[in-house]
Amino acid sequence: MPHLIETYARSTGLKIDRPWLKEDFYSLPFERYITLASGSNQGAKNYDYWQEVISILLPILSASNISVVLLGGKDDPPINGTHDLRGKTSYAQSYYLIKRAMLHMGNDSWTAHAAGWSDIPLVAVYGSTDKTLHGPRWFNKAYTALLESHRGGAKPSFTSGESPKTVNWVDPFEVASKVIEFLALPPYG
Repeated sequence: MPHLIETYARSTGLKIDRPWLKEDFYSLPFERYITLASGSNQGAKNYDYWQEVISILLPILSASNISVVLLGGKDDPPINGTHDLRGKTSYAQSYYLIKRAMLHMGNDSWTAHAAGWSDIPLVAVYGSTDKTLHGPRWFNKAYTALLESHRGGAKPSFTSGESPKTVNWVDPFEVASKVIEFLALPPYG
């Protein structure tokens, strides 16, 4: 099945080309960091276990002097242990931070596509959507993990109001393990 962008391109007659993303400087009080975008405009895409993932990762990241920068809208849920920038950055500033991060993790959203395009390590979770159709078009296969819930064998619902949210079937330990693997960190700091 073709990627969603290929379907759009065929229906409009437009050529697919690498996008240009605007970036605006944003200063951080540290240099080593990963980014996390926990929200999206569709509730079914929002993974409810980011706090658990961060709780697993914090001791390991802290031992390597790596911070977690939380990006997103002001109404996205807070996550303890992060440098909280929810609602404080524009898209261009968020992209600036993602592009310079050691790794990005998040839901199926524009930030996953931006990280993939920027060729940085990426860990993204999928439930109501399909990673083949909706995942980043550009990414490095060697250090990209598009983790998809198995949905009990069912196809994706493609709905924004999915209940139960199948994205929550992705194991937080699987997410954390991929982050540790891609950053080449020892599992216990």
